[in-house]
Amino acid sequence: MYNRSPSVFYTDGSARKLGEQHVHEPWAEVGAWFIGPKGENGDMFRDLVMRAIDHHIEFRHTYYPSDPAFVTDEMKESVCYKETKEKIEMELEKLLAEMDKSVPFFSTRYKVYKLK
Repeated sequence: MYNRSPSVFYTDGSARKLGEQHVHEPWAEVGAWFIGPKGENGDMFRDLVMRAIDHHIEFRHTYYPSDPAFVTDEMKESVCYKETKEKIEMELEKLLAEMDKSVPFFSTRYKVYKLK
């Protein structure tokens, strides 16, 4: 059985015994960079992506604010716009369905299976 050492390592290369202040677990730091095999960080990633999109939309609103809008309410009400929007949504659904068929490289279970 795997037993972790009672020491932990810091990014500066130093090590300290468990129980000391500011314990750093390198695997926890790495875990923050990924969605996680079960989507454990899904809320954080969703928030980060939405913040980026919201920030960019706000940037566009404030960039030469006196310029007229290109995509108007009238345009959004047109049949052509609505059909194109529906097509985009359908293509996204197709893409998501295809992505569900992709190799689950994120899964430890898949990695172990490939090692057999």
